[in-house]
Amino acid sequence: MVVIDASALASYSLREEGSEPIRILLERGAVSIDLVVKESCNAVLLAHRRGLINAEQSRRALKVLLMLADTNVKMHPQRDLLEDAFKIASENNVTIYDTLYLVLAKKLSATLLSKDAKQIEVAKRVGVKTVPF
Repeated sequence: MVVIDASALASYSLREEGSEPIRILLERGAVSIDLVVKESCNAVLLAHRRGLINAEQSRRALKVLLMLADTNVKMHPQRDLLEDAFKIASENNVTIYDTLYLVLAKKLSATLLSKDAKQIEVAKRVGVKTVPF
């Protein structure tokens, strides 16, 4: 089982170089928190604002995100993850947003799919397996 975070989901929806392994893992299905959709949509919006993609590409990326959220990514509630996420975030100087994904992966004995180097580093510290990129 794979827990996907926003860095990986956004990378795939934006068709970034090196995102092909993400597609393969998504085809098998993944788990995440509902925050992943909002964070990934924001990444698409920022890519458009920075001129990295045009308006049509941003609309396509948004459609991909929404389709994946409806079909390939099972959403898990965040409430029961918050206390552990807060503790890990406090101890490792990272955001609670990132640690929610780590705690979910740990709770489900799943592998974390992320492109965020700092998050991967913390995942290893707390005993969460990651997918190498």
